[in-house]
Amino acid sequence: MPIKARLLFFDFITHFGGAQKSTALLLKKLKDRYDIRVVDAYGYCQPYLEEIAAGGLKAEILIPRSIDVVIGHGGRKLLRFTALLRQMPDLLLLTKRLMIAIQDFEPQLIWTNNIKSFFFLWLCAHRRRVSLGLYAHGWYHESLVPRWQRLLVRKAADIVFAVSNPTKEAMGAWGMDRNKIAVVFATVEGEARLQLRGNEWAAQRGIASRFIILVPGTLLFSKGQHLVLEAAEILKGQGREFEVWFAGDTGVGDGSNYRERLKRMASVPGMRERIHFLGWRSDLPDLMTRASVVVLPTYTEGLPMVIQEALLLKKPVISTPVGGIPDLIQDGRSGFLFPVGDSAELCRKIVWVMENRDIAERVAEQGCRRYKCLLSAERQIDLFCRAVEKAIAETTGIPVIETASQTLKM
Repeated sequence: MPIKARLLFFDFITHFGGAQKSTALLLKKLKDRYDIRVVDAYGYCQPYLEEIAAGGLKAEILIPRSIDVVIGHGGRKLLRFTALLRQMPDLLLLTKRLMIAIQDFEPQLIWTNNIKSFFFLWLCAHRRRVSLGLYAHGWYHESLVPRWQRLLVRKAADIVFAVSNPTKEAMGAWGMDRNKIAVVFATVEGEARLQLRGNEWAAQRGIASRFIILVPGTLLFSKGQHLVLEAAEILKGQGREFEVWFAGDTGVGDGSNYRERLKRMASVPGMRERIHFLGWRSDLPDLMTRASVVVLPTYTEGLPMVIQEALLLKKPVISTPVGGIPDLIQDGRSGFLFPVGDSAELCRKIVWVMENRDIAERVAEQGCRRYKCLLSAERQIDLFCRAVEKAIAETTGIPVIETASQTLKM
């Protein structure tokens, strides 16, 4: 007799980025089809908890914490090991409480958004009759994933939800069974749900005639914001008028001082009045409507929500062609692409948009039409449900109520 499946999502949520926003949307859509339980390690990220609640769900917090939830110190092995030891009592208690939550709920599928959290799930549930899933929101190129993590996913994952076709190809290249990988695009709400409400800061600047370069994203070296500043130096030398808005804060647990490096680059004469660090913003769609171009100079990516939002808002986008970005942007047709690490070429793309505003706007409109044809929240849900039902049936032998209408392409 088919059952209505029980699904449990668990993660260590420390910030409210694209993956977390997409997860909140997905969970909201899934609750009408499955019994859903959301488990968060610390309850550290209030915007995430609020979005989950707005979707009609309640996150169970295992150990409420507001500080000291991030191990951090990437690249500093001794400090990282010391922080790990300091958190070990919490991690042991988390393990116990997560095992109890799994035992009480008896889910057919448990999934998470990153491999470290997946390892934690595997510790708690590998002896139970339950499917283990990973939603791979990044690119997952072999060079970006440590060997032990690749081995864990290959051996332990019953299903991988790949955020893009390049993500599936990258994971298949390092040995993941392609039959266990389902491409499930992470999408955003339609343009009517982008919460445009007017941005007072931007309005006060009187920016109608200025060329605004918006750079959304966490301030991390892997996001490549320094390339925008290098391009800005060239633009300044050409006598161009522009401003750069960095909308994002330092990555949680990041010890690289990258933000300070960016601010030093922006503090030279002739630059400081052009460069603005806005911090984390809840009004990003508003900033996009006021921007002239949205730039994503990233070195690695999955399927960026900021590009999806920009496309829906018909804003020209300039990005690197990494991860799933080519699924969204065709150079010169639905957006603009430049080689990774090439700030000179980025500058040339910005200048082209400056000098061809009408054509750039038509490209942005084409990008919006292409996005709406290819991606939708409804399609994401259907693909996800098909993958869930297949994984549960193969792992547990229990048939579940079919809730999706589209054929899953794996």
